[in-house]
Amino acid sequence: MAAALAACPWVRRRRGRDPALRRLAGALSALIALQAPRGCTTLGIDEGTAVVGRDGAWQVHGRARVTVWRGRRRERFGPGDIFRI
Repeated sequence: MAAALAACPWVRRRRGRDPALRRLAGALSALIALQAPRGCTTLGIDEGTAVVGRDGAWQVHGRARVTVWRGRRRERFGPGDIFRI
């Protein structure tokens, strides 16, 4: 989500306080993910969050979540969750 909003500092500052802006950020992330070439996996990594991977397995670290888009299918993972790409 943060990457989708990197070009707009005002939205970045207000996003945490305004539910409407959080929904907008989610919609922008979905739009970006759905534009990816067929067969691509797209990650949306929330602010204050990281993914650490090894041998195809990835673990979410930090305070928020990671959204994994595989085509039109969306999965969300929180702190400590492990997923494979």
